[in-house]
Amino acid sequence: MNSLETQWTPVFDGLEGFNQYVDMGSVHRYPNWVEMWDLIDYNSVQVFRGKNVLSVKSRWAFDVEKKKARLIESVYYGGLLGGGDVCFHGDEIYLWSPIEPGSVVEAMWEIACGKR
Repeated sequence: MNSLETQWTPVFDGLEGFNQYVDMGSVHRYPNWVEMWDLIDYNSVQVFRGKNVLSVKSRWAFDVEKKKARLIESVYYGGLLGGGDVCFHGDEIYLWSPIEPGSVVEAMWEIACGKR
């Protein structure tokens, strides 16, 4: 997925030290769950596994009925908007977890599942 060609829709606006976006074009619906990519742009450099990171793209799965989420993969970048060098690519699929009310994950669940 080329971040520069993707139309990122804002979710959060930097008040917590980052801007978060979702890619509405990446939404895929399955019988019981929805999949979607998000992008986090940090307001300052973050160090992850010894490398400077300014953005992270992640693919998420959301259970529509049970209000659960799991991370499928993440790609860490040295530049903003998924630009620059890839610093790390993790594709470990996490277990389904309940979504915390008021969290950024809840905001993504609302968007992906059509609740917002």
